[in-house]
Amino acid sequence: MPHCFLPFLQRPRKHSASLTRAGDINLDEESHRLLSTEGLTLRDSVPSPRGKFSSTGIGKYNTPKKDRFVRTSGGHKHYLSPPRPRRHFCGSNDSEELSGRNKLFNSFKSQWMEGKQQEETSLAGWPIENRDMEAITQRYGEIQMVAGYGSYALVLISHKVRNWGPQLDRYYAIKIFRHASAQTESDYYRRATSEFSITSSLHHQNIIEAFEILPLGYDSLCVCMEYCSGGDLHALTVSSRRLLEDEADCFLKQLLCGILYIHEMGIAHRDLKPENLLLTNYGRLKISDFGHAECFRLAWEDQVHMSTRRCGSVPYVSPEQYLAQPFDPRYADIWAAAIVYIAMRAGRNPWKSATVKDECFRDYTEDCKAGSQYFLIRDITHVRLSLSFHHLGG
Repeated sequence: MPHCFLPFLQRPRKHSASLTRAGDINLDEESHRLLSTEGLTLRDSVPSPRGKFSSTGIGKYNTPKKDRFVRTSGGHKHYLSPPRPRRHFCGSNDSEELSGRNKLFNSFKSQWMEGKQQEETSLAGWPIENRDMEAITQRYGEIQMVAGYGSYALVLISHKVRNWGPQLDRYYAIKIFRHASAQTESDYYRRATSEFSITSSLHHQNIIEAFEILPLGYDSLCVCMEYCSGGDLHALTVSSRRLLEDEADCFLKQLLCGILYIHEMGIAHRDLKPENLLLTNYGRLKISDFGHAECFRLAWEDQVHMSTRRCGSVPYVSPEQYLAQPFDPRYADIWAAAIVYIAMRAGRNPWKSATVKDECFRDYTEDCKAGSQYFLIRDITHVRLSLSFHHLGG
């Protein structure tokens, strides 16, 4: 296998064995996108999500008055607002997604209003006690809309306003964990509490912040997180078709800073993809959704524990995860970061899966064996960063 995708993302050489599926392993192939989260105050002067995520129709990226990416004498500035995704890198049925989102939003809205006069209400098929929902709205404000949903969770946006004492005008994301069809109660609690435990222990400018985990009636749990007003990296890339080089470089640098931090904390994310990379309106990137994260080293340990678990979204899964041998989970995150960068610059994924069954990936490996560079990577490689890396002794 080759060393790396890009000159500045070095990966140790792996054995060049044939790529085969390694047993019966859980692999999340869903392309769901959950728009979680950055806390906002009046001082932030950030656009409200109202009107940005309408319950009907698919709009283009909401272009702010200023250009989205502005170069300045001292660097650059970002001006982002929430987008409406139109399509997925690997293809998706927008009409079905929109229909499902509309039904979910309308169902939630009507049932929540009915629940104010009833003993309990139901949200997207989950029975939720009215008193629990009231406790959440008192703490984090009224629910505004359904921001996203997938196999494992539903994300709502709430808005809290306080005009007395210290004034407050803030948006939150409420992530409700779903009960999978074949999931036991203990597995449900383990997944939800494990994700919250990991996320709440991480404190970094490029990591999403989780405030608290709360019961939501009938053995359901939800987590309150900060709300990111700039949407996610996937929607930004799709709406823009591809990102400018400097813009993509900025997001990659932030992503690598976040990855470096969680790796120093002994955590591998294991599901890095544009949908899980959230943005503030000023271009701060935050890694979210630690549902597949794993601890590869405890605080008192020096040794890295290898992994045998394949997980994540297929286009971003590294090839060694298909081999029947242990691998370092940190390198899986670095591989995913490289694919994310390609997606930002090219506006598409280089392949559907990193296996010999995929024609594009086979072309990539053949080019590497021949000593040449895969065309998609060659077209987006930075000459100046390659030279800089060379001068640094890379």
